[in-house]
Amino acid sequence: MLSPKHNLVYSRTRITRDNGSFYDVVEVTAPDVTKLEFHKGIHCNSHLKLDDIAQLRMLKALARGIPKPTALLWDAYGHEEAIEEVDLMNQGTDMVHISKNSSITHHLRYLVETCNYVITDGRLQVKDLATEKDRKTQEILDLLYAQERIKLYQGDPDQTLEEIYLGFDPRKDVVSVGRIGLPSLHGRMGNYPIAFNTSFFLFEEEDYISEFSLLGDAYSLQIREGVIESPPLFNRSALLISTTGEVGLRQISLQDLKLDVLGQTWDLSAFSLNQAKGQAGDYALYTRYFGVEESGKTWTHTPKALGKVEFIIIDRSIVGFKRGGETEIPHNGFVLSLPEGDTSLAKFTNEVNYSFLDSSYNTGIQCGPGLLKDGEIILHEQTLKEEQFFRKNISGGKVLDYGVVPTDYAMDIHRTQAARLAIGVDFDGRFRVLAVEGVNRGMEEETGESSGASLQELSLVLKNRGYKHALNLDGGGSANIQYFYGQLVKGADRRGLPGITYERLVPSVGVILK
Repeated sequence: MLSPKHNLVYSRTRITRDNGSFYDVVEVTAPDVTKLEFHKGIHCNSHLKLDDIAQLRMLKALARGIPKPTALLWDAYGHEEAIEEVDLMNQGTDMVHISKNSSITHHLRYLVETCNYVITDGRLQVKDLATEKDRKTQEILDLLYAQERIKLYQGDPDQTLEEIYLGFDPRKDVVSVGRIGLPSLHGRMGNYPIAFNTSFFLFEEEDYISEFSLLGDAYSLQIREGVIESPPLFNRSALLISTTGEVGLRQISLQDLKLDVLGQTWDLSAFSLNQAKGQAGDYALYTRYFGVEESGKTWTHTPKALGKVEFIIIDRSIVGFKRGGETEIPHNGFVLSLPEGDTSLAKFTNEVNYSFLDSSYNTGIQCGPGLLKDGEIILHEQTLKEEQFFRKNISGGKVLDYGVVPTDYAMDIHRTQAARLAIGVDFDGRFRVLAVEGVNRGMEEETGESSGASLQELSLVLKNRGYKHALNLDGGGSANIQYFYGQLVKGADRRGLPGITYERLVPSVGVILK
């Protein structure tokens, strides 16, 4: 144990298994849990953000067998920014885009799909302004370039347009990037002695396939200063701190909330959640877990529902709506399905607010799975299924099912060893954050490195260290603890370069206030 600083203490420990492999554990303890906050949507410079994500996307493209990849990335706006005032009188059955982001992504993907573009001095331009949609797309490009929010990345700038047309995938290589930043920078800028990553977020190519989704979108429950900034999409564990400072661990879903939207308040416990296809009641909620219990696969759209109007909601904003059902369900949001007669407002704002039905919390984060409750390990063989984890299905290099985010999460508790991160409180009421170091497979240094741990091993470490409640957070290449502006965790993200560590951009961090 190293010496305390401002009542904060950190430690480093190595645990060696019987087979000689080992994993390194780092931990920080803070005496006052009321100094804990979770910050969603942290920022960084657009150029830094786009360049960093472009490097990752280009590596992904190379792995897909594209020898000279091209990627178009743009720095998205907040989901709350709407195109214009929403008009519910639109009577068609087509999707109506409300968010600025989804409209821009729709136009940019259309441009790449139709190959109606040229590249001049590294900038994309519409080749033939034949239609109103083409002209609108050029207006969007002009705006994004003027604001320095968009960049085109080419593996080979000397490629012909015909070669680019062949390898430029509009759904994988046109990427809208959300509000993400570096925990180290956020800690320095806010003068936070401790900063660490928290939530799962959209990261894999299949995660942001929807026009409503952004790479880097954090999802599931997050509470700051009593405000629910994002809702609990899946029935997963959350660490919650009440207004009186009491800490608890419980599974939370949408049905634990009230929803203020469209000028009304809805008790979501009365809504059917992820109900079987063709059996939805008058009021329904759908997440990407829809279909898993009934058929062992995700249904990416709601069932056909005549007489219904369905709203796509992400965080605290309505981002789109559609009549008649068959509405796309984004990974990072949910669909609210209502009878037409219950939506009497012709025009409405896109703002959404949430509150709990039975409790009041000042601070909270949901991730999962839950590991310890009241000092006992609650992790077991069925925990991941119970918390609605469902991995994507890949066969022969083709994705057959996009799964439920995090889509690449290993569905075991005792075999997969990876970098891990967990938070919790002990029986003295102290807040603690703990990480197990790991490294991307194949990137280990010859001198030997920490192997990472399984979820089961992580749970045992937490129990042996006297945790009362503990929650697993996003690990892998995201695992990061900043201690007084220094990196406490040796990162897992190596990007094909053994011995070189990268700090991953993330959308959500936990901090300890001074």
